[in-house]
Amino acid sequence: MAIKLTVQCATIRKEIGWVGKSEDIIDFQGETIGDFLKEIQTSDGRSFYERFTSGDTGVIYNAVVWYNLMLFVKKDNLNFKIKDGDKIVLLRTIPGGG
Repeated sequence: MAIKLTVQCATIRKEIGWVGKSEDIIDFQGETIGDFLKEIQTSDGRSFYERFTSGDTGVIYNAVVWYNLMLFVKKDNLNFKIKDGDKIVLLRTIPGGG
């Protein structure tokens, strides 16, 4: 199945080795968002899932995952089934506040 992956932050693009591109179509054989994030490798050898989730809680930190305009931030949400042609957007969070 082909999944359209958009990475909209230069920091994350660099971390997954996507220098010079922000969007790609990826062939994917899994079923869920979590499976997909486990396939995306970061520059330190870990998967995106390992790099951006915190242990047993599975809360995504320092990054934001959008799937077809829905926000996914917890491990439970990562069991959501994806299908051919879906779009996943990875963003880096911006620290700070008001």
